[in-house]
Amino acid sequence: MTWSVGSAHVLLLFLYSSVSIAEDHRGPLFDVEPPSRVVFYNNTEAAIPCSATGNPNPLISWRDERGDEVKDIPNLRYINQDGSLIFPPFSATEYRQDIHSVVYTCVVSNTVGTVRSRDVHVRAVIYQKHEVKVYDENVVRGNTALLRCVIPSNVTDYVTVTSWTLSDGLIIFPSQSYDSIAKHVAFPTGELHVRHADHSDGDVSYRCHVTDRLARQSFQSATLGRLIVIEPHSHFQPRFVHFNKVISVIRGSTAYLPCLAKGYPIPRYSWYRMNNGRMTTIVREPIDQVDGTLVFYHANVKDSGTYVCIASNGVGEQRQITNLTVTEPLKVTVMPKVQKINVGGSFTVNCTISGFPIERVTWLKNQRPLSTNMRITLPSQDVVHISPTRQEDQGMYQCFVTNNQETVQDTAELKVLSKPPILITTFEEMTVKPGSRVSLKCAAVGNPLPQITWTSYGEPVPDNNRIRTGDYVSKEGAVISFVNITRIEIEDGGIYRCSAANSNGIRSHVTPLNVFGHPFVRPMRNRTVIGGRVVIMHCPVAGYPIQQIYWEKGSKQLPLGRRHFVFPNGTLIIRKVGRFEDEGTYRCVAKDMKNHFAQREVSIKVLVPPVISPFSFPPEPREGIRASVMCSVQEGDPPIQITWWKDGELLRDDDDSVTLGPNDKFISTLTIKSLRSEHSGLYTCVASNSAASVNFSVPLTVNSPSRWKLEPLDTSALTGSVVSLDCQASGKPEPRIVWKKSTDDATIKFNTVISGARVQVLVNGTLVIRDIHEDDRGRYLCEASNGVGSPISTVVRLDVHVPAHFKTKFSSETTVAKKPTTIACEARGDNPLTFSWSKDNQGFNTDDKRRYRIKNTMLNDVTKSELTILSAESRDTGMYTCEVQNSWGKDETNVQLLVLDHPTSPKHIRVRKVDGRSVTLEWEEPASGNSPIKKYIINYKKEGGNRPLEVVVQGDQRDVTIRDLDPMTTYLFTLFAENAIGRSSPSANMSVTTEEEVPTSPPVEVEAVPVNSCTVRVTWKSPLSTEYFSIIKGYYIGYKVEVSDKNFIYKSVEAPGRIKPNEYELRNLLPGTSYIIVVQAFNDKGVGPASKETNVKTPQFDAPDPPRLSLSSTSFSSIEVSWRTSNRKNQPISGFILHYRQQPRDWVQIQILGDKTSYSLQGLNCGTGYQMYVIAFNSMGRSDPSDVISGVTNGSAPVAPNQHLLVSVNSTSMVFHLKAWSDGGCPIHHFILQYKPLGHTEWILVSSELYPEQETVIISMLIPGSWYLVLMSAINTAGITEAEYRIATLTVSGVPETTSKQSERSRYRSLYVIIPVCCAAVVLTAVTLSVFLVVCRRRSSSSSNIYEGVRHSEDPKNETLVMTELEKQCGDIGEPTYFPSPYAMTKVPVLPREVAIREGEGFHGSTRGSGNNYDVPQPRRSRFKMASEHGQDARIGSDASSDYDGTAEHSEGYEQPRKQTRSRTMDPALHSSTRWFTPQQGTRSDCCSSQDATYSPIHLAFSSAATDSYEPSDTECDRDLSEGKEYWKPKLIHSSAIYVQTPFLQR
Repeated sequence: MTWSVGSAHVLLLFLYSSVSIAEDHRGPLFDVEPPSRVVFYNNTEAAIPCSATGNPNPLISWRDERGDEVKDIPNLRYINQDGSLIFPPFSATEYRQDIHSVVYTCVVSNTVGTVRSRDVHVRAVIYQKHEVKVYDENVVRGNTALLRCVIPSNVTDYVTVTSWTLSDGLIIFPSQSYDSIAKHVAFPTGELHVRHADHSDGDVSYRCHVTDRLARQSFQSATLGRLIVIEPHSHFQPRFVHFNKVISVIRGSTAYLPCLAKGYPIPRYSWYRMNNGRMTTIVREPIDQVDGTLVFYHANVKDSGTYVCIASNGVGEQRQITNLTVTEPLKVTVMPKVQKINVGGSFTVNCTISGFPIERVTWLKNQRPLSTNMRITLPSQDVVHISPTRQEDQGMYQCFVTNNQETVQDTAELKVLSKPPILITTFEEMTVKPGSRVSLKCAAVGNPLPQITWTSYGEPVPDNNRIRTGDYVSKEGAVISFVNITRIEIEDGGIYRCSAANSNGIRSHVTPLNVFGHPFVRPMRNRTVIGGRVVIMHCPVAGYPIQQIYWEKGSKQLPLGRRHFVFPNGTLIIRKVGRFEDEGTYRCVAKDMKNHFAQREVSIKVLVPPVISPFSFPPEPREGIRASVMCSVQEGDPPIQITWWKDGELLRDDDDSVTLGPNDKFISTLTIKSLRSEHSGLYTCVASNSAASVNFSVPLTVNSPSRWKLEPLDTSALTGSVVSLDCQASGKPEPRIVWKKSTDDATIKFNTVISGARVQVLVNGTLVIRDIHEDDRGRYLCEASNGVGSPISTVVRLDVHVPAHFKTKFSSETTVAKKPTTIACEARGDNPLTFSWSKDNQGFNTDDKRRYRIKNTMLNDVTKSELTILSAESRDTGMYTCEVQNSWGKDETNVQLLVLDHPTSPKHIRVRKVDGRSVTLEWEEPASGNSPIKKYIINYKKEGGNRPLEVVVQGDQRDVTIRDLDPMTTYLFTLFAENAIGRSSPSANMSVTTEEEVPTSPPVEVEAVPVNSCTVRVTWKSPLSTEYFSIIKGYYIGYKVEVSDKNFIYKSVEAPGRIKPNEYELRNLLPGTSYIIVVQAFNDKGVGPASKETNVKTPQFDAPDPPRLSLSSTSFSSIEVSWRTSNRKNQPISGFILHYRQQPRDWVQIQILGDKTSYSLQGLNCGTGYQMYVIAFNSMGRSDPSDVISGVTNGSAPVAPNQHLLVSVNSTSMVFHLKAWSDGGCPIHHFILQYKPLGHTEWILVSSELYPEQETVIISMLIPGSWYLVLMSAINTAGITEAEYRIATLTVSGVPETTSKQSERSRYRSLYVIIPVCCAAVVLTAVTLSVFLVVCRRRSSSSSNIYEGVRHSEDPKNETLVMTELEKQCGDIGEPTYFPSPYAMTKVPVLPREVAIREGEGFHGSTRGSGNNYDVPQPRRSRFKMASEHGQDARIGSDASSDYDGTAEHSEGYEQPRKQTRSRTMDPALHSSTRWFTPQQGTRSDCCSSQDATYSPIHLAFSSAATDSYEPSDTECDRDLSEGKEYWKPKLIHSSAIYVQTPFLQR
């Protein structure tokens, strides 16, 4: 018998095939998501929609805030077929807190996933009739009044004010009332501001209109409100009446921050923003402030913050804080909406959020909170990232964004793509001979990549030296696997399977491999199976062809019954295997056609799993009783282990309340000695053996009686407040809480409390009473029951205290002055009540028995306080505040008292308009005496007159015009006010002078004279008028071209007065043109008539303007100057006159042609300063001189040489080489040479006139080996340079001399001679100086030249330097002063000289001005040295008006002076006769003196060789002397042997 291969394939596919791929589904998405909040009246139906789409169609369910599924409750709640949650109308007695005040959620799900809606806050309101009211309000005149639309507190959330109407027909809408000039301002919250209240605002009444959003009805207030406008009688600080601490608006809308206070004076308002604890100015556009209200247009999120309003007046200030929150509707978008991700890939979903504020962001997956781990992360609160993805990650992801206003969400779907394996290549059935080469191949694809395994009869294909298996992945992503058999044998034949598997499924291919040969059965492993299950065994037969395969057990061939199935391919199936029937040895036998057979045995061992007998706890277990259950294993192979579990946790014997045992091999008992609520749970018995582990579970619910979790307590509350009475109980099942209230304190009868709009019982059992009334006082019973045991209850007392309060908040009284008046207030509240009275927010002395009496009386529940004013006066008018208080609160009511009296006299009378014939007066309304003013009486008369006139105007007028008056006349005005009571006292006199009139006659004697080609001078005389009603303020001068048709052009000029003539210069006229000129007088009232026309003609052109002169260049003997002219067309130039001079010589002039713009002055002295100016001229005349400029020709004073170049020495003489001197560019005129032994005081003059032609000069007859000081001066036209050298003669042996100890000793020995000689010299000098002083004073009047600090004698024989006077001015010299030697007397002033030692060289030097020829050296002083050491700057800057200009670029050791000055070369005549005087101090040299030292004019002349000197003009000198200017201070800039010293006189 042969078996069919096809049938074998069918059987194998039946046993090993896998499932097919399901169709693509879509997760649920909301079509209509329910709103966040649903509020409705109990007499209306509420439907909350919820619908969704998806594939397959999603199921819609609702859940409450505890997560329990919502069920239908007849007549109260049900779910419609379209998914909507419906709340039908219900009565007040049917209200249930757990139904009508709950948070619901709509849940939508299908096979792909589950999504849930936002939280839906449902609130049902018990409908009650309500009305809104508007009350009268009082306001101080000038303040802003506040009217409120009073809405009952239980409906304020859904009743809004839409508009206000006035009794005069005006309608005010909030959206139309915000204007800086609007009278009325209505707020979205319902308040109405009446700005700048006055008495006319009290003539109309106000009514508000509201809309009930729940009932969809609109109605108006039941009452009308009015404003009581009162007069201010005293000052009081601001007090806020309208302010919101928290304001929330939507972005883009207008935000209004009200800030309204009452006070007097009228408060001023300032707004600031808080930034980091500091108040800062609000910087925002656009923004507006209407009184105290701050208005934000187009509010944005950045406007959110804390703002401070300050209300202030002269009495004080108050401030309030507002927190503004600008919300933006939340919006969330999750992207991408749908993602298909391969298993193992990455999944990222973004939640884009907008809106403000954002308080919380949460993620849900399939309705449950998303759990994060290492694989599922939240990089930020709005991003979810999963990597790698798994199959279980597939589902619906929701992003929820929440704030205290709303919740929004969006959904994304993740599809994890999981492809089961697909075999794309398989092997076919083949028949081969032994020893052949065989290769089997399978290829599969899938996601994730499948794994291919090879088996034969359920056993893995072996891998040995003949059989090799392997696989690889192709570039197309397919897994290719193979089995290679190199030399096939008979036992290798049989059925082969390749299986491709991944996490999504398995695919297999089965095909036989036939090998020719005798039958062969491979060895089979023994099997251990569990009883009751199915056993499949394959007979691994090889060889080909095979005729028959069958199974035997013992000696019997199978099948032996209906449980056995034997297939032709050798497969044996035993269903519901049993130990006694099926355990044993089985034999597989295979035969071929030649009757060859093969067989192989296999043993089956059957294991019996445990079987637990069902058990249960006793019915209705309750706390305190015992309970036990027994877990019995009725069947199963030992050993069997029995364990107990509770709620998934293993029970142990360490719990004293639970006992496990006694146990035997098959039974375990669980005993609970005393049941408690915590024993409730799911108990499981688990029995395990080697075959299996089985369990049986049974729940235990321990019912417990009600127990107090939070027992209510006695409490108290104030009327109008909210009180909560907590009552919570625990038990199993959950206790039900019921509240009852006693009918009175004397009985024990209680009635059930019915929940309503004001009274509600919460889900947790708390009783909440809002807006408490007095009748809520009493005893309340809270009862908790759950059907287990007896109910528990407790009685508590609610005490309601009534704060002191008034029913009426405002009233008014009117009386007449000087009559007794009584005002009263009636208060309610718990006793005792205490009253106090105040007036206009200020306390007043009610203890004054002469004016006031207070009486308090009590009647039933009302206490009355009366304030009596024994004699009312006008000052008693005002707002009286009656304040009452008790232990629970305080309140106040206002009584407006109006005392009628005479009006006060008008005040603040002002002149609004005055002209020549009328006066207009205006005044402020006086205090009316609380009775309207009927008229005003105006009396007026001329100043000094006796008979007044009277004018009467109506009481509503505040001004009057009085006509027919005389101009320029003073009048006195007096005003009276009159009301129904009588006339006021007169006002203070108002003095008014009428104005003048317009001039009536023209000016006379008008003349016009040309000044230049563009200017005409006009003169005239005042009008000859006999009228006295005009005062001329000025004149208009009109002019125009004579032949022109154009109008006159006018210039105005003030009247000059009686002393000065009337004249005016018309400028910018056309040259050579005829003009017509007129003159008109004017005053404050207008312009008079014009004068007769006057003709005048301007010249053709003018004299030239002064040129602008400048220095172009200089040389050793020339100075070139250039100039610029104005080049005006009307100023032709014929020529120029150039003036120049060498100061102080006379000016020399040179005439130059008009086409020249420069000129060079030749033949000038080297290094000498000159002054120049130029004048232009034409046929009309000469110009003004140009500014005087100064210039100096090139060249400088001589430069001293180094000692080794100048001097050659031997033991008895010195040879001086004159060519060693540098002339500085100007030829040296002569030298002066003098010397002295070192330590001597007197100089020896070699010669005062050594000329350069001599080349050498010899000083002979010197002492060998001695030290000498040599002073040498070189003079040229630019100045003088002095150089001092320290030179030693050679010794007799020709060696240079050095200082020795012997010389030092000899110096000290000489002191014995020097000291007596010096003492005698001092006495002789003192006597001589005294004689000289007397002689000099006698001859001072005949002195030829006086310098500052220096005097000279006319007689050369008697020339002496008066040192005492010099010392008085120069102070302490600080260095030895050298007097002229007796044999070398001449006119030489004592001048300071700076001495410095150049490093490495033995000489000192100084530079002086040129031209001083003297016989003796100049004495040395320290004043100049002090200036040099302190580095003071001695430069004088130049300006355009300076007389001289010079430079000092050749002066070594000194910086250029700050202010340029020019050297002055002085003539001998100046030395003897010139004196410069200043207006203040005699000599001009004072204005050039340094602050540190005093110099005479000769000093300045000498300084020209080294620095620029400056001789200011007389005017400048006088000015600078008054300003204390400094003109010259030397400044040392580097160490040098040559220093600038004093100038000298030119020979």
